[in-house]
Formats: sequence, C-alpha cells, structure tokens
Amino acid sequence: MSLRPLQLEAIRRRARPCGSRPCASPGARLAARAGQRPSARCRCGRVDAVADEIDDLRAQVADDLFAGFEASAFPESTIAIIGTATLAYERGIDIGEAFSLAIRDALFEQGQAIGRPDVLAAIAADHGVTVADDATARTAAEADLAEGKTRGVVGSPYFIVDGHEFFCPTLDIQRRGEHLHIAIDHNAFSGFIEHALV
Repeated sequence: MSLRPLQLEAIRRRARPCGSRPCASPGARLAARAGQRPSARCRCGRVDAVADEIDDLRAQVADDLFAGFEASAFPESTIAIIGTATLAYERGIDIGEAFSLAIRDALFEQGQAIGRPDVLAAIAADHGVTVADDATARTAAEADLAEGKTRGVVGSPYFIVDGHEFFCPTLDIQRRGEHLHIAIDHNAFSGFIEHALV
C-alpha cells in the first residue's frame, strides 16, 4: 500500500475572478494546451487566491509557516515540476517525498521561483533526479489530473488508504465567503493514522 499523495497541488487551485475575466488554474491551462477550447485568462487572480489562503492558514493555525512565500515566485506552470516529481517517485517513495517536500519548502518557506528552470534543476539535482523533458512532464501531469478526477480528488494533500479518502487530514477547512475557516481536526487525523498504520 502506498501513501503517495496525488501530485495535484497546483493543478487543483480554484480560480477567482479578476476584473471581468476568469483566472486560469494550471489545470485549465493544461486543458487548453491539450486541445480543448481556451478562454481569456489571467494569472493574477490565481496567485491572489493562493496568497489569501496562505494568509488564512497563517492567521488561524500555522503562524510559523509560509514565512518566505512571495507571490511573485509562484510558478506560471507546474507541468515541469509535476513531471520531475513523477521521475523522483519512480526512483523510490523516499526520493519522491523528499523532492516534493523540498519543492514545497523552496516555494512556501524560502520564496524561491520553483518554476524557473535553474531553480527546479538545482532542487532536482539535490535529490539525484533530472528535470523531466516537456513530453514526459506533460504526460505525467495529464495522467495525474485524470487519475485525480477519476478518484474525486479535491485538493492536496489527498490520501487514499485502503479505499478511505482523506483530504488534508489534520485540518477542518471550510470556505466562508472569500476566506477559509481552518481548525485543527484531531479526530480526522486520528482516523487517518488508524487506517494508514493498519
């Protein structure tokens, strides 16, 4: 049994209106690149939505996390990152998890622009992985997106353990208007651990 969360961190980002145009989620961009009809999109609302969610997390449950996040460092696309994570997981669960955590730390704690090829390559090299070529990265992202849709994944981290689904099992997250209401969920976490350790 693998506890590897699906690599949908950025693909699932909800869009928020920016002016009169909807903002593109990476998944919407991927659909457009895959030949589906694109629509007018902008990046600013997606980054603002991520920044707002981080502000909510910091204010309510994790004031010591996301300290280095810089909206300007948020990647335009996560395709290369997802593809490289797939290659890391192919080398082993430990390497895949270490790479994924390093990517999250680089973006959210250190404010690094992980979408820049040189930054991604340095993080990958630290884990003995090469950056995925465009075709490999795109195939991996499309496969993860399709698998996530099939399984009903709603966000990240998302775990499926022996048929039981857990979205962010340490937190109870509810959207209330423009903001998230977040609380520690001890019962959900206990249930997750109980299923994961069986």
